Amino acid sequence: MISGRTAPTVTQMNPSGNHERRANENDVDDDVDGGQTGPPDALEMFRRAGEHHASTRGTVRTANEDWCDPNPAAALELPPAAHPIERSLARRAEHRRPDFYLQLRRACERLRGLPPKSLTREDVLAFSWHQLTPDDLADYRRDIHKMFNLQSTRNECMVTVRSVVHACAKARLISPLRRDLLLDELPTTMPGRSAKGRALAEDEVGRLLRQCSTTGSAAARTRYTAMIALMYSSGVRVGEVAKLELRDWNRSTSTLTLLHTKNGRDHTVFVHPEVALLLDNWLKVRGALPGALFCSLYVFGFAHMTGPTIRTMVHRRAKDAGLAHFTPHDFRRTFASFMLRTHDHALVSRLLNHEKLQSTLVYDMAGDDLQRDAIASFDLPSSNPVEKDEETDGRR
Repeated sequence: MISGRTAPTVTQMNPSGNHERRANENDVDDDVDGGQTGPPDALEMFRRAGEHHASTRGTVRTANEDWCDPNPAAALELPPAAHPIERSLARRAEHRRPDFYLQLRRACERLRGLPPKSLTREDVLAFSWHQLTPDDLADYRRDIHKMFNLQSTRNECMVTVRSVVHACAKARLISPLRRDLLLDELPTTMPGRSAKGRALAEDEVGRLLRQCSTTGSAAARTRYTAMIALMYSSGVRVGEVAKLELRDWNRSTSTLTLLHTKNGRDHTVFVHPEVALLLDNWLKVRGALPGALFCSLYVFGFAHMTGPTIRTMVHRRAKDAGLAHFTPHDFRRTFASFMLRTHDHALVSRLLNHEKLQSTLVYDMAGDDLQRDAIASFDLPSSNPVEKDEETDGRR
């Protein structure tokens, strides 16, 4: 069990300049004349305020001290909205909170050395998150690195606990110093270029679109062609496409409004003119009733398709077209890689709805050939001006 720290001893400066320990209020000397005390000075008032705070919360709060509340259930005594877990969940978009809670529960199970699905929500809330020590989190980090090879997965595990540590500091259960010591044990690293994904060649996308336009019913052909063209030309995620509503499409401006994004921020997607025509073809089949933009063909009421359904469709069409394996997220990688070759990085980051430029650069799938061509295109001045002039004349 994680143990808490004891409250620090309060000290007072006596007139001789030496520090004198005060364990409690009974140690305060009474005035020798009749046992009456005079008006307390500023230092005495400060000391009493500190002792009162210690008696009510278990410790004296100082900015530069590594304190934590000795009460394991201190978080449960806070207002519900101030609990570190509730604070962490509130910072996530509503549609992402269930997944984030599952990560919190699994982190709690790992910290306690328990198997998956062994804790309830009440157990997670009752866990003494504020009494975690740097050693506890160092062990947690080592376990995560042993369990997962992908740095992105490791980062997710680190970010989950980092969020709770920040929330504990916000709730004044731990000091800023203790917060920093704990966060030092939970570093996150940019994962670098994806080892699993790849960029699609233009002819591969052409073959895939032709396969979609010739497979299945008329409704399926127009729907899947528009859907794949949209993902390829905008980098929109599969989950975001699945949650699109008809009202999110603005034909007059050729834009789609994403209201359910990974980072919780609304995002405007500028649709390519040819993709807008494909969307119009699909809407002629779908109709104008409210509901999902890319609705299921087999469920009444314009219900949303699911992410796994879209992925399965892409895999089947890719297999029929004879393409090497790829995932729908590779459309996003392909879009980012192309845009990074031709446009400003900050603009590409905005198109992908990234909060950090580093996240955009992870999607760059530039291979060795592109890097070699870039070096070869660099104009190196000649050490011999005559040779340089002759080379120029030869080109003419």
